[in-house]
Amino acid sequence: MNACIFQTFLLSIFSFGVMGQHSFQISQLDLIDSLDCNFAMVSPSSDKAFYQDDKYIVRETCQGEWGGSIWFKNKHTGEETSAKANCPLILSKLNGKYLLTTTSFHMMGSSKVLEIVPEEMSVFEKPKFNPETGYTPSDLESQSDLGTHVLLDTAGITILLSFPYDNELYHIYSNQNKLFLGVIESKALRTIDTLNIDLKSFYRRENGVIYGYSSVVKKLPNDQYALLFKNANLLAYVLVKEDEIKVVTRK
Repeated sequence: MNACIFQTFLLSIFSFGVMGQHSFQISQLDLIDSLDCNFAMVSPSSDKAFYQDDKYIVRETCQGEWGGSIWFKNKHTGEETSAKANCPLILSKLNGKYLLTTTSFHMMGSSKVLEIVPEEMSVFEKPKFNPETGYTPSDLESQSDLGTHVLLDTAGITILLSFPYDNELYHIYSNQNKLFLGVIESKALRTIDTLNIDLKSFYRRENGVIYGYSSVVKKLPNDQYALLFKNANLLAYVLVKEDEIKVVTRK
């Protein structure tokens, strides 16, 4: 088996952030060989749940433009409460608070960051079945905002990964062309740096047809996170561990 060949470039080291306390090291790795030969680094956790801790097991549902929900089941009582969330991307627990990032790619794209209070959410009640029309996709999703508090609401900006570090929640987000690293300040995203990935180059063209790409978030062991970009093949990925962000692309 041929070994992967890398060329590594240090993109930037900066030491500013919220209150001037945070620093990140961002590095760029170009793979001369296939990206897939290094894919073992980003094997996902074996945990099937969207999220779980000692009190809750959490699942998510998404019906695209028809909505989505977040569902918290109490491990001790068995009660499950839910709230509207279109569509759950990743859930973080920071300073005892549950912070949910949602992203919808419908139309121009949008994202929200919600603080979730499971005890304040409602128990879902499915609407009465209509034998003529059946259930619509939105009938199967929560329509309640109880127990959710909006920290961020964007349009035209999509968050692709949120991760906690040093008592702050950071976000990697897109304006459809580029990737940025930032934090929430006054209910808006403040950009800290730009990640060196050209998203426009990910579109695949075959026989005059343009094919898009998808992004996938994976929570890895040892508090690592991976953001993968794929169409027919793996195009690039971003690995995050604490204050280190590694951008891996094919040369």
